[in-house]
Amino acid sequence: MQIYPEMYYHIYNRTNNKAYQRHGSLFQRHTKAKVIEDESYLLNLVTYIHQNPVRKGLVTRLEDWRFSSYPDYIGVRHGSLVNCGIVMSLFGSTEEFKRYSEELISEIDRKYWI
Repeated sequence: MQIYPEMYYHIYNRTNNKAYQRHGSLFQRHTKAKVIEDESYLLNLVTYIHQNPVRKGLVTRLEDWRFSSYPDYIGVRHGSLVNCGIVMSLFGSTEEFKRYSEELISEIDRKYWI
């Protein structure tokens, strides 16, 4: 049997978790859930998530990142994983949401991009 580098990580992680009575990834932090009760925070969060691939230079347009829900929000793709209703109810139209999302990219100083 041939052993690949990722197998070493898997074996080490499983052994370490067993020894220290842990579970999950060894090198990544656990994600935290947060209840979103404020509409403006929700809009900032959704926009922030959609803009990350553009900020990192992976794509030039928001809709070009195939792993994003943005194409679903603007009606370019009709996936089944995203319920766009809550966010879209805060806008008068898809075009208004698109304009809002794209305007924020130019407003945020590049030095704050992650």
